[in-house]
Amino acid sequence: MSDCSWKGTAAEDLDRSYGKPQYPPLLPSSCHAILIRLPVRTNAIPEPFPRQTHDVWNRNYVRLPCSPQSLYPVSEDELQKRWEIIQEELQKSITSSAQLETAILSYNSRYASKWNFQSLHYFFCETVEEDEARIFFESIFPKLAQLACNLPQILTGGVPLLKQHSSASISLSQLQIASLLANAFFCTFPSRNTLKQTAEYSNYPDINFNRLFGCGRGDKEPSVQEKLKCIMNYFRRVVNDPPTGVVTFSRYYVVKEALPNWAEVQSKLPRLHISSEGTIEDEGQGMLQVDFANKFVGGGVLSMGCVQEEIRFVICPELIISRLFTECLDDTEALIITGCEQYNKYTGYADSFSWAGDHIDTTPVDEFGRRYCTVVAVDAIYYARNPSLQFSQFHLQRELNKAFVGFSFGPPICGIATGNWGCGVFCGNAELKALLQVMAAGQTGRDLAYFTFKDDKLRDSIYKMYKFLCDKGSTVGKLYKLLCRFSDHRAQNKNSDLYSFLYSEYNAPAQSKLSFSKPTSERRSEKFEPRKVQPPRQTTSSYFSANSSSATDSKSCGLSSDEIDNLLSSVDESTFNSTPLSQKGTSSQIIVDESTNGTCSPKLTESQVIEDSDQETDVNFKEIKTYVLSEEKDRKVCLEKHRNSWNHIDFGPKTEKGSPKNVDFSTADDRMEGCSVDSNQERSSLLALGAKDSDSIKKCSARIDKVQLKNSDSKQSASRSISKNVQDKAATGVKRKISDYFLPV
Repeated sequence: MSDCSWKGTAAEDLDRSYGKPQYPPLLPSSCHAILIRLPVRTNAIPEPFPRQTHDVWNRNYVRLPCSPQSLYPVSEDELQKRWEIIQEELQKSITSSAQLETAILSYNSRYASKWNFQSLHYFFCETVEEDEARIFFESIFPKLAQLACNLPQILTGGVPLLKQHSSASISLSQLQIASLLANAFFCTFPSRNTLKQTAEYSNYPDINFNRLFGCGRGDKEPSVQEKLKCIMNYFRRVVNDPPTGVVTFSRYYVVKEALPNWAEVQSKLPRLHISSEGTIEDEGQGMLQVDFANKFVGGGVLSMGCVQEEIRFVICPELIISRLFTECLDDTEALIITGCEQYNKYTGYADSFSWAGDHIDTTPVDEFGRRYCTVVAVDAIYYARNPSLQFSQFHLQRELNKAFVGFSFGPPICGIATGNWGCGVFCGNAELKALLQVMAAGQTGRDLAYFTFKDDKLRDSIYKMYKFLCDKGSTVGKLYKLLCRFSDHRAQNKNSDLYSFLYSEYNAPAQSKLSFSKPTSERRSEKFEPRKVQPPRQTTSSYFSANSSSATDSKSCGLSSDEIDNLLSSVDESTFNSTPLSQKGTSSQIIVDESTNGTCSPKLTESQVIEDSDQETDVNFKEIKTYVLSEEKDRKVCLEKHRNSWNHIDFGPKTEKGSPKNVDFSTADDRMEGCSVDSNQERSSLLALGAKDSDSIKKCSARIDKVQLKNSDSKQSASRSISKNVQDKAATGVKRKISDYFLPV
């Protein structure tokens, strides 16, 4: 890698895992199935565990082809053990791909009219030389068939399924994986050949190689032929020199309650190494290496797919076996593979992908025989149909959470090697995805090595933004808030550029940085940003200044939970009918709409939000009145009446009187017996406020009723505000570690 190809922290300074304990350790437990005998001896093939074959045939385990319970109809009234048929066919003398097709269909006869083997035939008839084909069937094929038939002796225990919403691990020897993959090559796994939604394994990837053998003619799909070269080279290696290592497959699930509240995260951005040269698997050795995964791990590796994930799976074919037992990934799940070996070199990408020869992997191993190579499969969302969706707050949070789950697996002993995650056929925005991964790495305390795959312009753009954010002292939470703000900005400005927006926001004056939330019926709360409202010509005061020099004791008009609590307990009806406060001159201004009883009009539109205070406008602004609130009673009144307004209020000197009460943020119980409230929405607000039983709920309800708001909409709005403030503070009180939710190993 040339010196000019990278920026940021030098690659040699990044944390790597060499010599450190890899996670998880090989300790048998209820959530870690170790199918080899311990301890593992150096340079020796691990013995299987248990000693005697233990057949398991149920919905929680892989249905293995060698199980005595796998039966096959040989006539209308006769069933035969399918494994007997498989062994009989594979022990025959097979010298061509046509004979191999006949053998495979003999125990998959129901698919004889559906499967085709044209890619396999093209491989042996056109892609490889005649002598190479002959050598394969004479010397490699018999050993491969024997490797498949020896499965009951090589793998004696049941293989559990890694199901959704659970954290669990499986450790297998490389020889066990090779035997399972040999069976996949011969298409022996039962119940894995249908794509029907009602099928038992409909939520799992396919594992038998039949799709790869039949996905298009070789001259039309050259990448398929190159993938077959990779797989054939792997089989050549393992049958002639059986591997001695161990590989661990871990499904990692994080409950939603344990995910970060991204807006409140105070973590700094991590160290970044970004390069336009190098690859994740080479320059990322000893780091968590990101697989840009499909939710069905492996994606199109056994069909026509040939992008980042599929390429990684064929150069390290042991990864393919994860498809046998890994249910599709949900939003807060990742698959982590520790210890896999690379067998193939390659060049190119997609249609230009080409096998470049055999690869000897010299990566060191740990005490359990696992290579210091950890692949983290995290699936991005597919945005090809609507790329703009990725900028919405909901999707920002989903992708952040997904990256966080993958990056947070195990102790942070090493950095992360990644790149343009989800930016190929999934149409993700590379500049956005880079920031999201930087944020997730910062929150997990890991270095980040980012490879742009020969894109110098992207490298420079990302690093310039990263350096700018670091110079500004940005935290992960602050950057997240700005990304959410860009989401709303982009909704009105379709062609907006993310990085240009971030530069302008960080460089903008403080008064333009306030952001306000409005409730929506969607799954997320949208935000909009008022910049500067055009004032009448007689004043140049700023209406949105959060740091006004003439109002050092001022505060924004948003209510805290304590202020709401105090307000609800002390305000009375007469307050709302009192005479207006006396007007006094001050630079702190309030825009008053007298037609709505002294509150700001909710009808302010986008056209009324302008950039330059000197710009001409046709907007008819309401009269501007100035107030100084020096009395405690007046302050409480104004807090209530301007709870959702855009105004800056001078509260006058603070008093000791009426100090806010503490609010209980503990989780509310769901006992609602005897409670009298007007709506489910009010119920949920009261529960969020800390009401644990019917008496507490009645008390809270009475406190809200005491304000005597004019209609049900106002009452529900007050409840929502209380609920939001309390929930926000409660969320920041979550102190549990992510590791608490990973079952002990």
